[in-house]
Amino acid sequence: AEAAYGEISRGAVEPSGTLRLTAPLDYGTKMVAPVMAAYLRTYPHMRVEAIFDDAVANLVDEQIDLGIRVGWLTDSSNQARRLGTIR
Repeated sequence: AEAAYGEISRGAVEPSGTLRLTAPLDYGTKMVAPVMAAYLRTYPHMRVEAIFDDAVANLVDEQIDLGIRVGWLTDSSNQARRLGTIR
């Protein structure tokens, strides 16, 4: 078990794969895009597919890993965290 855990840990040091995310257009281009660029420099084996659109996407149906929303959370069966406030 310890050997298997060690193998998994070594493989998990640097993430790889594709992260699909969505955010509102203005917020995405101003706030998310710079962070996304820094993330990709840090983790070059990652790929990010970003959808910047004001339409609220169905995260499950569209197979999106991360949805960033601006405004009040009306209804969600997904896990939500407050990232901050904007004016």
